[in-house]
Amino acid sequence: GRTLQVKWRYPDFTTPSRSRSFQQFVSDYSLILATVTQLFDENVELVKGIRLLGIGITNLNNRDQLPQLTLDI
Repeated sequence: GRTLQVKWRYPDFTTPSRSRSFQQFVSDYSLILATVTQLFDENVELVKGIRLLGIGITNLNNRDQLPQLTLDI
């Protein structure tokens, strides 16, 4: 995809989100991890606590030849 998004929910149920778009499609795991980590670190107020965290990729490329990424969790 071209846009990476981080969404989180605080205990009071406010749910902010931040995203970053790229000119090229992103499929490199290291770049995805670095980008969402930066978005998280720059925007989330951990002292409030977090009850939900989501990461999304949008503006997907429809080409069939791109491989499915795996996450080593």
